[in-house]
Amino acid sequence: MYLKKTICTALSAAMLFTASFALTASAWSIYDTDYGDEYYEGSKTAVTDDMEQMREKDDPNDVTSLLYTVRDDGSAMITGYSGKFFSEELKLEFNIPSEIKGHTVTAIADGALRDGFAKIVGITLPSTIKEIGVKAIDCRYLKYLNLNDGLEVIKNYALNCGDELETLVIPESVKYIGSETISGEALKNITMPQHLEYMGKRIFYGTAYDQDTNNRVDGIQYHGQYLIAGIRIGYAVIDNPDPSAPTENKQIHEWEAVGDIEIREGTTLMGVDAFGMSDITSVQFPSTLKSISKLGFYWCKNLNNVVIPGTVKEIGDNAFSWCESLSNLTIEEGVEHIGKAAFFRCNNLNEVTIPRSVTQIDMHAFGWDYVDDYDVRNENLVIKCYSGTAAEQYAKDNGFKCILIDTGETIEKGESTAAADGRFTCEEKGNSCAVKRFKDIRSADGDPNHSGIEFCLDNGIMTGTGADTFSPDDTITRAQFATMFYRLAGSPDSGESSKFTDLTEDWYKKPVAWAAANGILNGTADTTFSPDDTVTREQIAAVFYRYAEGKGLDMSVDESWIEALQTYNDYPKIADYAKKTVEWCYEHHIMFIYSLDGYEYAIYPKAAPTRAETATMFSNLAYELNSN
Repeated sequence: MYLKKTICTALSAAMLFTASFALTASAWSIYDTDYGDEYYEGSKTAVTDDMEQMREKDDPNDVTSLLYTVRDDGSAMITGYSGKFFSEELKLEFNIPSEIKGHTVTAIADGALRDGFAKIVGITLPSTIKEIGVKAIDCRYLKYLNLNDGLEVIKNYALNCGDELETLVIPESVKYIGSETISGEALKNITMPQHLEYMGKRIFYGTAYDQDTNNRVDGIQYHGQYLIAGIRIGYAVIDNPDPSAPTENKQIHEWEAVGDIEIREGTTLMGVDAFGMSDITSVQFPSTLKSISKLGFYWCKNLNNVVIPGTVKEIGDNAFSWCESLSNLTIEEGVEHIGKAAFFRCNNLNEVTIPRSVTQIDMHAFGWDYVDDYDVRNENLVIKCYSGTAAEQYAKDNGFKCILIDTGETIEKGESTAAADGRFTCEEKGNSCAVKRFKDIRSADGDPNHSGIEFCLDNGIMTGTGADTFSPDDTITRAQFATMFYRLAGSPDSGESSKFTDLTEDWYKKPVAWAAANGILNGTADTTFSPDDTVTREQIAAVFYRYAEGKGLDMSVDESWIEALQTYNDYPKIADYAKKTVEWCYEHHIMFIYSLDGYEYAIYPKAAPTRAETATMFSNLAYELNSN
């Protein structure tokens, strides 16, 4: 499910961004590719309902007054203007101040300066502005737009320059330009900064520059050192002779690079999704290009042979995903980072050699596909690499066959681990989280039993069933349960002798003897304990009840709880000896109504709980004991 979302929505992992930040050489390590989105949770330019918006000018009748909010760092962000719906004849020019009532103005919020009934004809930004939000400037009648030196981020769809403005200068200070950021039907002269670190998808979409064929070479749109796009996709209504039929849109490749392409020398940065869904068959990269963009060659169905030169340091997320014809891939020494799902669903890529220089390979970079709501592996993939490298670790984490070039050793394919998929881990425990330790624990997020498992592991009540397995769905035997309870009690000193004659394993003799001697867990007959029988929910309730009673807890049960449990159809199925104990466990939230079959919620007294469910019950009992 995770990768389907990643690919279909073209989103990648997030990291927070602040209004001022230190810049480094790598765009991938600084700028989140989701940061430009309008409602992205980490956006610092989104305007939310709980924000207090104030007027720049005290006069409530002054329609030229800007609206602003104070950010967490004490700076001001422009959120709108008061004359937006005042009059169609009102023409406004905004010379944004650098400070409002003692707050430095650092940002233009999402949707802040957009035409309403009023018409914005000019905007000048102060040197203090660091970022311009999503659809922040959307002005059909603009005659000038002066962006400031010191501006660093321009988000998705941020600048719609209207029908009249022909020239725009993007300051040298800008490092991040989001997707389809710059538009304007008359805009044909665009000056770009020399040191961009991130460039989104088709940043000139809808401009006169975009329409001008002189700005394209062999179907590739350039602007100086930047490769803007290798394809432009539009949509048109399908002609249908049946007027009652629903009208649908069809995709049109308005222009695109096709066949064997060569990216021109001197190109330093590619836009996101530059060639996605195009009909190219091969590509030659220039020595000046340091990274292949996110989704750069996504779904190029005819691309079958790719050579990544060592001058390219990073291969972006989903860069070649869904290139289903790709069967030959060469990654030269010098490449350092291969992004998330970079070669996802390249189902004909059955062998790849990864050089020593690669120090990071992100999740599902090679050998994975998405089928029927599940991530599935290419069981035929063979990774050739060097021992002790990130590639060897990737092969082991993902269970792929691995041939070590330097030693000649072959590591056969196996099971994947948590490092190979999107399972959530508990942040407070990091790599020691059960999700990381055991390949059969699916996720810490949304799993009601995860905290119980962590409690039992931390306190030695439960251990794994193997080096990397916990077997959360297995049931519990009476011997196992006695051992767990013995550990919960602190493994008290007790002799191993007991009256039971069917205790054959040393590991549970002392726990069973202790439990029987203290009246906590009885035998199934005078001389038998039945250690291999499965323990049930009502049996667990009885043991918990007796132990809590021995600790002096209040064992009374409110009548309302009894009445509530009696409404369930399987209440009569509770054994007479266990009714009071089950009722007490439910009132004290040690047990819960749950669904055994995914549909009907019930008590299920005779059901055998799983190891994961038992861990939660132990955790709940411990909480109850420690709270009294």
